[in-house]
Amino acid sequence: MRCAALLIIAIAVLATPASAAAGDPPRLRAVVSSCQTGLDAATRSAAFTASMPADEDTVRMAIRFDLQQRTVDGGVWTRVPAPSFGRWERSRRGVAGFVYAKDVHGLTAPGEYRAVVRFRWWSSDGTVRNVRKVTRICRQPDQRPNLVPGRLEVLPSASGPATYRLVVKNTGRTPAAAFAVALALDGAEAARAPVMGLAPGAATTVALVAPSCAGGHAVELRVDAAGAVDEASEEDGVLRPVCPLSG
Repeated sequence: MRCAALLIIAIAVLATPASAAAGDPPRLRAVVSSCQTGLDAATRSAAFTASMPADEDTVRMAIRFDLQQRTVDGGVWTRVPAPSFGRWERSRRGVAGFVYAKDVHGLTAPGEYRAVVRFRWWSSDGTVRNVRKVTRICRQPDQRPNLVPGRLEVLPSASGPATYRLVVKNTGRTPAAAFAVALALDGAEAARAPVMGLAPGAATTVALVAPSCAGGHAVELRVDAAGAVDEASEEDGVLRPVCPLSG
């Protein structure tokens, strides 16, 4: 199994300012207004919108967006450089409120994205007030296949090897190309069976003929034994049942 490196690719941004009409100021908020997922980077995007009302003595307002990313399985949020992010967008003087939106396209998957939004008010006496808010997360799920072992059935033979019937599932979002399932006893490969491919959400049963498992033997069944498929996870492709096994 292979795990693709997480990369930030080219990001295009659309920024849209707006000023609220007098007497109808917007609420103070920072939101994810759109989160689009997809198989191709070109279809993956996030839109962030921030709004702020003027104070009684506000002369001018400003909003700043900083884009952050982390891997889907958690970790530290990292600031992502992007065109038009990381700078202050200023309102016109004397307006009742200020609204600004930014769209980000070409997001990588897997990944989680959010915006840290800072608000600033300038008063007529020269004082400055600052507020910081963080949007909810736009999640971009891993689009790769993910092969996992399922139910194992063992058909013993009175005079020879046993047949190990293993259900293999693709829990990922895209098809898996051809791969092989291997069975090992005490660390030595005893059988291998090819699978021509598996659609997302589909399952297939693989039959492997190998010596019967007796008590004390270590058994391991490995899905995608040769690492032929670029998968979403490398941690869930191995089954280690306890001997003795029964059908």
